[in-house]
Amino acid sequence: MDFAKWIDNFCPPLSGETKYITSFDVSGFARPWMLAWRSDFGTSGLYDPDMFLELIQLIMSEGFLTDPDQISVEKLSCCQVPTCFLDGSYEAMPNLYQHLLPPFSVGYLKGWKRALGLLTVLAAIRELNLESCVGHSFLATYGTIHVNFALKDADVRTQIMEWDNATAVAKAFAIGKGEAAAVSALMSDVNGLFLSRITESVKIRGMHRFLTHDAIGRGIFSTGFSSGIGNIEAWKDELTNRDDQELVGLFLQRLEFDHDHCFVDSRKACNFNQACKLHQLCGLYLFFLQRLRDIAPAADFPTISAGLLDQFLHGYLDGDLGHSLESSVPPGDLSSIGAFRRPLGSHVAQIQSVQREQQEQRSQELARAVAEATFKQLEAQIESDWAVLRAQMGSCEDQAVQTAKDLKYVRDRQQTGKIYVEKWMQEKCHLIRLPDDKDYNGVLPQFMTFTEQFRGIPGDMYMLCLLDFTVMPNSAKQVNTAVNVLSTILGMSSANLGHVQLPAFQKQTKQATVVTHRRNIEEMMLKQGLSVASQIVLLFDKSECLNSDSRASHQVCIAAHHKSFTSAFQSCEAVQLGRVESLPLMPVSEFYDYDDTSKPGKGVKTHIGMLEAYQKGMNLKNTDRFIVFDVVPNRHTEFARAAMEMNLTGNGTIYYCGIVEEKFADITSKLQSACYEKWDASEEAPPRTRPAAAADSQSGSAQVPSLQVLAFNTSLNKPVWPEVLSQRFADGPELAALKTLKAKFEMEFGRASQPQTATTSRVAGSCDFSFDSACPLDTGLEIDLAAVPVTSLSTDRLAMTQSKNGKPSVILMKDYSLWLMNPTDSKMDIAAGEICGFGTGAFEEMIIREDRDLTECSSLVFRLKSDMDLVVHKRTSTLMPFCAFMRMLAVDHGLGSCEVDSHLVSAKYHPSVDGNDPVPVSFRYGVAPLASMKAWVFKPHSPAAAGEADTVKSGVLGAHYSGNFHKVIRNRRASVIWEAAMRH
Repeated sequence: MDFAKWIDNFCPPLSGETKYITSFDVSGFARPWMLAWRSDFGTSGLYDPDMFLELIQLIMSEGFLTDPDQISVEKLSCCQVPTCFLDGSYEAMPNLYQHLLPPFSVGYLKGWKRALGLLTVLAAIRELNLESCVGHSFLATYGTIHVNFALKDADVRTQIMEWDNATAVAKAFAIGKGEAAAVSALMSDVNGLFLSRITESVKIRGMHRFLTHDAIGRGIFSTGFSSGIGNIEAWKDELTNRDDQELVGLFLQRLEFDHDHCFVDSRKACNFNQACKLHQLCGLYLFFLQRLRDIAPAADFPTISAGLLDQFLHGYLDGDLGHSLESSVPPGDLSSIGAFRRPLGSHVAQIQSVQREQQEQRSQELARAVAEATFKQLEAQIESDWAVLRAQMGSCEDQAVQTAKDLKYVRDRQQTGKIYVEKWMQEKCHLIRLPDDKDYNGVLPQFMTFTEQFRGIPGDMYMLCLLDFTVMPNSAKQVNTAVNVLSTILGMSSANLGHVQLPAFQKQTKQATVVTHRRNIEEMMLKQGLSVASQIVLLFDKSECLNSDSRASHQVCIAAHHKSFTSAFQSCEAVQLGRVESLPLMPVSEFYDYDDTSKPGKGVKTHIGMLEAYQKGMNLKNTDRFIVFDVVPNRHTEFARAAMEMNLTGNGTIYYCGIVEEKFADITSKLQSACYEKWDASEEAPPRTRPAAAADSQSGSAQVPSLQVLAFNTSLNKPVWPEVLSQRFADGPELAALKTLKAKFEMEFGRASQPQTATTSRVAGSCDFSFDSACPLDTGLEIDLAAVPVTSLSTDRLAMTQSKNGKPSVILMKDYSLWLMNPTDSKMDIAAGEICGFGTGAFEEMIIREDRDLTECSSLVFRLKSDMDLVVHKRTSTLMPFCAFMRMLAVDHGLGSCEVDSHLVSAKYHPSVDGNDPVPVSFRYGVAPLASMKAWVFKPHSPAAAGEADTVKSGVLGAHYSGNFHKVIRNRRASVIWEAAMRH
């Protein structure tokens, strides 16, 4: 009372006719001592201390603002709090003024925290004697409070006609959106009896520690509300509030039980997310309870359900119920809830077992009926497709004519491409063969002939002469003559520059030897009148290489020019900086054809970087020519590949001329292939397929038939059996009948044995196996090899591999028998694939009589018996018959005419009819050895002897046949397969 009197004296009322509220019926002005401070006079808990401190500071700095005429200011929303909503007893204080409300009697619908902040500020001023520090303007805001009282029930009913309008409810009661949404949901979607039950429960327990307005406002009690959302949406129907109010009744009961059995200080209002989880548990509990009622004895069920309810209310079932919600879908597994499983013991288990058996029987009967009906429908569709195919597709001879015409067009186009490639290579990527005596002086005239194409053309000509001595040549003559050629070229013009890569330190070469080689090269250059003062360091980026890569991270080079001239390359970036940085060093594992005799280089990107470094800063004009003369290329001729890539990608124009040794002449075909592929995809090349008009006029089978089930492969130009059909049936009579249909289909239309191609088919037709009833080896056939115990094998073995990645070990015995060993205790199923390789080696050309190719013991002879022999496409590692490989070259790459080393390949023909010219059989070939009987043979390097307990890599196991290669297994289960590589 003293505090109220002090407030009344410290915060005087406004002068004039300001009238303060005298009852709880009318809104108006209130004195600060009328505002209640107890927490149960409000609807929310205390602020966080930091936030409450900010509120106090705001009141002390701005005043206590409640005048709604000011921007962003609202009145206090107040009410007379019924005693039934209070946590403890309450007795009104005596009136300070007879006609005004008693002190600390005004409750709040909204604003208790603001009012409590004001009272705290006033209490602090009184306690600390700070009255003199408060200005009059602040006292005015403290002394008169704008309040708004909620309407009485009678007034609300007259103003709110539709309770589902939350905005109207908020306005009528002067409450927030959350509270209004809760009122709207209760009055609109909850029946009267249950609403009374909720109201009574809230009166007893209080709202602020029972349930949040948000949970009610979002319909947790509303009919039709479902908590089956998110990853448990499958349970949506089981978790929906029904008209019978059973679910919401149990939910409210559980809320009340949790509240009443919680420590008073630990009670906290349940928010919407928490309420949803509790609602889900209640819904699943009722669902399982109903299932239990269906199978439990009627007399025992009341006792069982009472015990289960008690366990549920105490939360003992929450874990099992939550796990079942997240890990199963309706109808769920009753036995997954321990409390439901225990009451009936074996009785429930027996009933559930019978129910499962009945359900499985019904499912099997239904599946059987569906399978029969599906097969009948599928069979009718297949028969209909067969009729369409028979009517539209012509005879094998007609298809062969179409294929022959397409092949002729492809061959003519291929010849055009060859002419283009020869001309392009002659102009921009010319290769000169080094004589056997390795005298470079003899090739200089050929290089001068190459440069004749630039005579009389406007523009300057810059020449970069390359000598790669990274690995020092064994021939001193080769080094001397190469330096002589370099001197001759540099002496011709100041626009010519030499790039000499000095020997690099190698693991197998002594450092003193490398230093000696460097000095020898420099001395030779000095004797020829060349300057060696300008050195360039190549800095390699080894971030993509393994830590074990021992190649140096840099290399020293000489940018040489003739002493008589000032080099025109002085302005280029490489010479100016004296280094070329960030050259990406290619990992050894990515090198093509790398082995012990073919040492790794640096990679094409590295050499592109070198060429670009010599071009930067030169300010080359469009009419200028940049010529690269590669006198001593490395084994991989990487400068040639770099120049080729720069030209083909449009990254500058470089005229390249290189000298290659006879044994490394394979680079020519690789460069030609790259040029041909670029031409093949360019607009300069003719269309890849015959013009459509000509093809349509000459062939009646160009239209793709309209099929329901079967497929038509346009690249093969034939119908194919979709493998997906076999997956539509499990083992049974339908699958057996379907396999019979497939066999009949393949008898009539053949099998699609060629691999599917992603590119547009250039040639119609497929390999015609019906011509001679040939059948390619089916690598998908299941072979069940006879098994014997490992202990029964002899210990006399040559070598064996280790089992990895689900593959068996391979054992080669001393009698050269080959065994597959399963080191596990379980069955091993493996697909067709490589058993072993033969390691590294060398190819040689020998005369092999036809009757000796399988008795040659020192090497493996490359000899094909027929076009049905299997080969592996090297680029894609695809296994296919040789005729299919030839077809792939024509269809995918436009190579209609191909030669095979050591073999004569000719087309097979249908018998002539009525004296007409015979028609070639589609993609079938006769294969025979050359008349000279020359053949290429592969001689693997002799392997290191393997001990009894040693294992070797599968890639070199075959080399242990050394001296007995005629004993390598060759049958329809395993055989020697050759890789087929394409060269343009």
